[in-house]
Amino acid sequence: MFKAILLGQWYNLSDEELENPLNVRMDFMFFSGFELLESYPDHTTLCRFRCWLIEKKLDQLLFSEINHQLQEKSLKVKNCAESIIDAKLVQSQSRARRLIEEIAQDR
Repeated sequence: MFKAILLGQWYNLSDEELENPLNVRMDFMFFSGFELLESYPDHTTLCRFRCWLIEKKLDQLLFSEINHQLQEKSLKVKNCAESIIDAKLVQSQSRARRLIEEIAQDR
């Protein structure tokens, strides 16, 4: 759960916004340690966990430790926005491509 909270922090996602990527993004699942067929926490569970961390005064302690470990390795997480995409480009037989070719021939 804490790793999911980290992803929300690093990607600047609210608990509600974090709920969907935890369900569909393999990198989020892998990092958080959730299994593919496992049920994932919803936004209320994430919120309750965050509040529990704050109540027990563990939030700042854990974030400080993570930052310390990253700094020891000369790493810094800053405004994550990218994701890994596994895709293959294929030529489409759509009409738009033919129109582009026709326009190019007319010139």
